[in-house]
Amino acid sequence: MRKQLSRRAVPVAVGAVVVAVLATNAPANAERIAAIAPAAETVVAPAAETVAERGIPVRAGIGSVRADGLAAELGPQRTAGVYFDRKTERMVVTVTDAAAERAVTAAGGVAKRVKHSVEDLNAVRKALDERIDTRGTTWGTAVDDNVINVTADSTVSEVDFAEMAAVLAPFGDAARLTRLAGQLDTSGPVNGGKYMRNGSGGTCSVGFSVQKKSDPTQKYVITAGHCTVLASGEAKWYNGANVYFGYDAGGRYPGTDYGLIRHNNPVVDKPGNVYWHGSGQVTDITHSRDPGFGEYVCQSGWVLGTYCGTVYELDVTAHYREGNVYGLFRTDHCVSDGDSGGPIFHGAAALGIHSGRNTSGCIAYHQRVNPALAWYGVEVY
Repeated sequence: MRKQLSRRAVPVAVGAVVVAVLATNAPANAERIAAIAPAAETVVAPAAETVAERGIPVRAGIGSVRADGLAAELGPQRTAGVYFDRKTERMVVTVTDAAAERAVTAAGGVAKRVKHSVEDLNAVRKALDERIDTRGTTWGTAVDDNVINVTADSTVSEVDFAEMAAVLAPFGDAARLTRLAGQLDTSGPVNGGKYMRNGSGGTCSVGFSVQKKSDPTQKYVITAGHCTVLASGEAKWYNGANVYFGYDAGGRYPGTDYGLIRHNNPVVDKPGNVYWHGSGQVTDITHSRDPGFGEYVCQSGWVLGTYCGTVYELDVTAHYREGNVYGLFRTDHCVSDGDSGGPIFHGAAALGIHSGRNTSGCIAYHQRVNPALAWYGVEVY
């Protein structure tokens, strides 16, 4: 969420509430982070991606790459995708028929029979994309529950809610409609997760340090598109020491949610890492990839710090006030205004950029980082 300080003052009482929330959540969050936090100052990824690096400590059976391969071999009519089962610590390949189940089992994998295929679930999302354009709504694929999870926040009228229910009715249990309290919202050295502000007072979090593939001497910060697009015409950005470090070099929002800031101050350090609030340690980011369903990932932002959580939905459509954003993923991170643009990562892998949230709780939506890197022709370093 981009935090626009110039548009609304933040009273001391609100700041006190934020501190209280941080103090309340700190012990539990420390336990969650302990399993994944870096033991040393820098963590370097292995030469090749491993199951553990993806946050999936499978004790037996096939790994995530092989599971994805099996699902691809089955095709969109015979599987609904793969997910990590945290209870058994194994990858699961969903299947829609007995022959597919036997094929997965014979390959050493764990199969789960489901009713709806990728093709079925995509039909639900297509119907929603074509027929519903209501602000405050989201939908995405919950692979483990074999359902398109549809949400409507408190701003959605009863009439619109009923219309959504009618659109979903023909799909039966392939779709699940839920009313959420709160509102869908994006308002909100240069390390990933650190504070940054523009000249008009809008604050966001640094995403990932990147460089041009064609010219590695050109350094940038990749962050949320709404941070740069909604910057009130002010292109300059400053770090936490109030030092100018660069200017807007691009932004796409809505539709997608990623933006680019060009480094333009040689005296400001540009490390390719992510900052862990609380410990002061950093994790070196060496490569990027898409997140996996059920994966345990972490987020860093200057307001609420570093939180870790689980990927609960993929291919999410979010109807923000300013317009629709597609292809997001949802986690259970706690975030606040100003955390927008912060990095979502696991180990040395860059996964996403924080986009928005539902204000009623720890429900967060993130832009996948790979489409952003491809669009701007840049890479993490």
